[in-house]
Amino acid sequence: MASRYVVEVNECGIFASRRGVDWWIDNVLLRPVADRVTWTFLGPGGGVAQIPCADKDEATFVRDHMIEHGIHPNHAKVRRLAVAHA
Repeated sequence: MASRYVVEVNECGIFASRRGVDWWIDNVLLRPVADRVTWTFLGPGGGVAQIPCADKDEATFVRDHMIEHGIHPNHAKVRRLAVAHA
């Protein structure tokens, strides 16, 4: 099995805390990167999104960039996903 990395974003936490909301909306949801986002949960207060990354280094960079722009560290985490080969 290969693996891939994502930044998993807790949108509910972002909206509830109000930290980084404008950055999240302006720089992810309203940009072409939103086409790459996979939603693992959607609810009335937001969802859980996964932003795909090429590798762990890119995922760490994306997460750190989000944190620098106000997203709380608890609301953006690097995750390793196992991917089965066909």
